[in-house]
Amino acid sequence: MMLIDDYKNIFNIMLHPGDATKKAMGVGDGIVFFWKSAAIPFILQLIEVILFASLFTAALGPLMMAAGSSSSTGGVVSGLIAGATVVFVVLLFVIIVPIAMIIGAAIVYVIGKYLLGFKGDYANTFTGIVYGTAAVYALIWIPFVSIIGYLWGFIVEVIAVANQNKTDWVHSFVAIILLPVVLFIISIAAAAL
Repeated sequence: MMLIDDYKNIFNIMLHPGDATKKAMGVGDGIVFFWKSAAIPFILQLIEVILFASLFTAALGPLMMAAGSSSSTGGVVSGLIAGATVVFVVLLFVIIVPIAMIIGAAIVYVIGKYLLGFKGDYANTFTGIVYGTAAVYALIWIPFVSIIGYLWGFIVEVIAVANQNKTDWVHSFVAIILLPVVLFIISIAAAAL
């Protein structure tokens, strides 16, 4: 029953982000909320990845045989590609996205708190990032709709971060837009070392 409540909550967040993103969560609760709300879309996306990998491997076999490889070599290579893809998608969901949310929220929090006057704490900013990311995952698995999912998730994230930090949407938008700029500067500085 709890999972159904989480999905009702995510649909409410997607349909009414102004009202539904006002509830604050701690970092641990936010990660658990993300995992629970994104579990079914993740499974559907994993099925898509497996189907795509199967189609890719079916097309790869004849190409490798035409190039002079044996059919068993094509099967091994395509199996490795399919397996690596599945492992990457699982790591993305379980580890990479939560770490990215933690780091992204920290940068947005510092920008918002010290440059734009955010009133909330780090957990509030993290909650806003989680709401936006969960909205993306709810739509990302649908082919050809994923771009809409990314755009709507961004809008939900802007609204949620604004709600959580008691600021306006413009300040929230600026803090979130500056995130990739800061990450780019950090990567350039790290590459220069």
